[in-house]
Parts: sequence; structure tokens; C-alpha cells
Amino acid sequence: MPYTKNSKTPISYTRIGRKVGLKLKKKDGILPIAILEKILDPQKYPKSKHSYIIHIMKELELCYSIDDDHILIPSLLSETEPEYTFDKEKSLHFVFDYNEHLPPQITSWLLVKSRHDTDISWRNGVVLKNTEFATEALITFDRFDKKAYVHVNGSRKRDYFATIWKNFNEIHKSFANLDYEEKIPLPEHEGHYATYKDLIGHEAKGWAMYRSGALRKEFSVKELLDGVEDEKTRREKNPELQEKHEKEQIALTVNVNQTQHQQQSRNNSLYKKII
Repeated sequence: MPYTKNSKTPISYTRIGRKVGLKLKKKDGILPIAILEKILDPQKYPKSKHSYIIHIMKELELCYSIDDDHILIPSLLSETEPEYTFDKEKSLHFVFDYNEHLPPQITSWLLVKSRHDTDISWRNGVVLKNTEFATEALITFDRFDKKAYVHVNGSRKRDYFATIWKNFNEIHKSFANLDYEEKIPLPEHEGHYATYKDLIGHEAKGWAMYRSGALRKEFSVKELLDGVEDEKTRREKNPELQEKHEKEQIALTVNVNQTQHQQQSRNNSLYKKII
């Protein structure tokens, strides 16, 4: 049968992961595969099924391989945030705000999806480094505030953020009716945001400035959006922006043709006067 994150399977792979966690002395999330023989009931889970169990856990993005003999289970990582260096000052900054509930699976699934770029990870966050885009990213989850904070630095930070954003979108689709908002921080005003959806609406209507009633200030819609995504990508993702762009291009073409026609008429009139 096909397995998805929402599948009801004969074996509770999440429960197996918790059972493994209770037996591990080191809370670093790293599990020697051979230890399954000592942890699991041989009657229910004989050794012949262990590779299958690991395979399904990988399919469900509950773990990933470190080498041939070890896997890492993100939900068993230490909750202690390690020391790391990351410059947030000029970074691309984006927030996923889970209004009612931040599902704990989101952290694990994101860590699995990001495993190839992981530099440092703990249960509620990860530092990523990507050589292709010459970027690094810091993603942290605040379970009290129910938010995920994304910071990206580097020469191609928007391109790399697009990959991170895509991973979040894929994860979000695994939940029915997940209540969340995508937010862009307002510059120099910590804790104040504009939703991505609202800014796209402004751009579609041709409203150049976003007004924050709480701050009594205006912010450039284009600058806020361009900070996380280029205009061409926005049009590809949002049909109303593409439709607006096409109308503007048609209007521009008509205006150019009219100008050329008027100039030609003036040239013809001038020519007649001369002859």
C-alpha cells in the first residue's frame, strides 16, 4: 500500500521512534540501527522487518540516514539550542505564523527535507549552508508563540529562500485546514509584520504603499515583496498579478503605437510644408 504522512499503517512508526528515544542515553537523535534488536519486541518486530521499518520511517520523513549504520531522528534531538554564529542584521527575514497550533511534525519533516544542507540542528531549529547558492539560513521554531522564523544570508538568498519556502509549502499540504499566515517583517520595527497575502493584494490593486495603523507609518509594497521574492516569480505564483502585468503590457504597446503614429503624422505634415 502507498504510505503518506497521514496513512494509518499496521505499525505505529511514531510510537517506535518514541520507544527508541526512551532507551537512548545520548539525546542527540542519532540511532545505531543495530540497537533495534535490543529495543524492539522480537515477536512483534523480528530482525527481518527492521530494514522495512527504517525504510517506512524514511518515507514518512521521520528520520534520515547518516551512514550505512546510523539514522538521525529529528524528534529525538536535544532541545538545548547550541552555540552558533549567524548575522541576522541584513538577512532576508520571513515568518510562518501558526495561529492556533504549531504541529510538532513540521520541525521534524523540515529537518529531514533540509538534511543535505544541515550544518547544526537541534529539536527546534537548524542552521543550513548551501554552496550552490552561496548562502546560509537559520530556521527556528517558537512553540510558545507558534511561529517559525526564517533568516537567509548570502549572494543568492532569495533563490535559496524559494527552496525553503517550497519545503514549508509541501509540509503544510500534509495537514487538513492548517491555520497559518505567511508574514514579512516591517523594517526597523521588530514584532510588526505585513502578511504576504495582503501585500500581494496591494500590488494587484496598484497600491504602492502599505499602511500600518499601529505604527502610523507607510512602507513600500514593492520593497517589502522584493526583499523575499522577485517580481517575475510573484507573477508566476499569483494569477492576478500576471493578469495585471499583461494588461499593463498591452496598454504600453498601445501607447507606443499611438506615439509612433502621432510622430509619423507630424513628420508627414512637416514634409508637406517643406515641398
